[in-house]
Amino acid sequence: MNTAELDLYRRAVREHVCRLCLDRRPGGGCSRPESDVCPLETHLEPIVESILSVRETDDIDAYVQALRTQNCTQCRQDEDGNCEMRDLVACSVDSYLLCVIEVVEDVARQHGHGRWAAN
Repeated sequence: MNTAELDLYRRAVREHVCRLCLDRRPGGGCSRPESDVCPLETHLEPIVESILSVRETDDIDAYVQALRTQNCTQCRQDEDGNCEMRDLVACSVDSYLLCVIEVVEDVARQHGHGRWAAN
């Protein structure tokens, strides 16, 4: 994924997901400390790729499995599949998963990415 494509997803996530986030400052912006940047910022590309790798389904477990194997292994998940951030309900990807999926798929549909790409 090139930078321009990734920026489409980043803008959409910031507009639609970050506005719901409990870490949002009044007036906008993220209140997470610089030492603990949101995974939607630091791991956006593998998050998008994980979501787009799922074939059309209403089964949320397919998305969760894709994220766990393609994204979480690059983030804070240990080799046993545990993640302290998820356990503390502090992972924005997990906390806002349905919204993240919707935003990513909307952008992909609008721009012809993933299963919406012209073959």
